[in-house]
Amino acid sequence: MTIPKRVAVTEVSHWHSVNDASYLRILRDVGCDIVGISDRTARIAGERAEQFGGARFTDYRQMIEATKPEFAIALGRHYDMPEIS
Repeated sequence: MTIPKRVAVTEVSHWHSVNDASYLRILRDVGCDIVGISDRTARIAGERAEQFGGARFTDYRQMIEATKPEFAIALGRHYDMPEIS
């Protein structure tokens, strides 16, 4: 299996980003370059970007356009997921 190199993650205030499944840690540990991190709350996006790398964004659409990831993990509130996915 090929692991994508350039990865972006949306809505990183979701608890799976650093707790439980801890997607950001997994991505970092398998050698992915986290190129973009987005969250509607700028402070949280900034904290996660500082901890795991990557540029921070408050709009996932801008993040995808700017970073051109090979793969994205779309986290978020269940209500918002149809639009984000």
